[in-house]
Amino acid sequence: MPPTTRPAPHIGRHRATLRLRAFLPWSQRKVVFNYGLGWDSTAILLRWLFEPESRDFELSQLIVITAQVGEEFEQSKHLVETYIYPLLAFLHIRTVQIARRSASDRDGIVVLSDTRHPTTCHVAGAHRLGDMLMADGTAPQYAHGRHFCAQRFKGWPIGQWLSQEFGRTPYRSIIGYNADELRRAAKAADYADIQRAHEFPLIAWGWGRIEVESYIRQVVGVEWEKSCCGFCPFAGGRADLVRRYRQEPAQALRALRMEHLSLSLNPRFGLFASGVPLRTTVEAAGLTTILARFDAELAFTPWALYHVRRIYREVAPLVDRSVVTLATGARAAMLTHLATLGEVEVEGGINRVYLRHHTPGLRPSLEEFFVAAPTTIADKEKKCFTAMWRARTSGVRQILLTF
Repeated sequence: MPPTTRPAPHIGRHRATLRLRAFLPWSQRKVVFNYGLGWDSTAILLRWLFEPESRDFELSQLIVITAQVGEEFEQSKHLVETYIYPLLAFLHIRTVQIARRSASDRDGIVVLSDTRHPTTCHVAGAHRLGDMLMADGTAPQYAHGRHFCAQRFKGWPIGQWLSQEFGRTPYRSIIGYNADELRRAAKAADYADIQRAHEFPLIAWGWGRIEVESYIRQVVGVEWEKSCCGFCPFAGGRADLVRRYRQEPAQALRALRMEHLSLSLNPRFGLFASGVPLRTTVEAAGLTTILARFDAELAFTPWALYHVRRIYREVAPLVDRSVVTLATGARAAMLTHLATLGEVEVEGGINRVYLRHHTPGLRPSLEEFFVAAPTTIADKEKKCFTAMWRARTSGVRQILLTF
C-alpha cells in the first residue's frame, strides 16, 4: 500500500517534475531498488524474495540497480554472485549495473549489464573511483560524515540512468537505510518529489544492524561483508580493514598508494580523520609483505617533481589549488633535484621544500612547496588561478627551476 503521506515537493528545486504526464497509479509504478551489495540492501532483497508478504508489489515491477565504483573487495563480488544473483535470475528480476564512463559528467554513464538472468557482478566498473582520486592527488572527502565520492560515483550515475529510463514517469525509489540511520534517511527524504517517493523498508520493519546481520545469517548461512572501497574512511573500523587486507593484499596496496599521493600534496589529508596514517596501521598489524611490495613499487615507479600552491580563502570556495609537474624521472633523480631547491623538510617519510607555510585555521593565507612523488598525479589548476595568485603575492617572482 502507498504511504498515507509523502514529503511535499521542493517547488523551486524540482519545478520541472510538476509537468508530469498523466498520474500513474501507485500499484502500477516500477519499484527501483538501489542495491549497494552490502548488509542492509541484501537483507531487504532476501526478505522480499523469501517472504512475499513483506512487499506490496509484484516482482515483475522490481528493478535492482547497482552503481559500480570499481573498488569493491572481491569477497563482495563472490557473495553476490553466489547467493543473490542466482535468486534474481531464477525469478527473472531485472538487474541493472551501471558506472561512470569517465571523470567528466559530459561523458555520461556505461550500462555494464541489463538483464533478467544476472551472473556476473561487474565490480571493476568502467572508470574507477580510485583512479580519479589518485590523478587528483587526493583521498575520499569525509567532511561532516558526508560521502562526496558516493554521490559522484553512485548517486549521479543512477540518477542519469533513471532519467533515461523513466523520463518524467513516476516510480518508487527504495533505499536500504536501516533503523539505526534515521538521520541519513531524513536527508534522503528531503529529495523526494512528485516523480519519486523514497521508501525505507528496514526502518519500516524496525530493523537495525543487529537484525539485518541476524536475518542474512539465518537465510544464507554466511557472514556477509560490508560493501566498501579498500580505501574507504567509513570502512567500519581499522581492525576489519586489516582482516580484509590479509585476504586481498591488492586492496591494501591501492589504499597505501592513494594515501601516499594524497599526503604528498597535502600533509594534513590522509585516509582517516584521526590523522593516523594507514601505513602505521598496516605496520602495527604486521603486514610486512604488503609493506615490502609497496616500498618496492615506490622505488621502481616513475616519479615527478611537483610545484604545489594553495590559496586559503575566508569564503567558498575555501581552497584553490594548483599542481604543476616540473620534471619527471627516477625516484632518486627527483629527490636529488628537490634538494637543490632549498631546505628539505621531511614529514611522514615525504620530502618537501617549502616556500610558504600555511598555518591551520588562518584565512586568508597561502601555501607553496615543491614535492617529489609518483607520476600518477595530473596537473590541475583553474584558469583564473595564476591571476588570483599574483594578486595575493604582489608579483613576487617565483624560483626558476633548471637542472
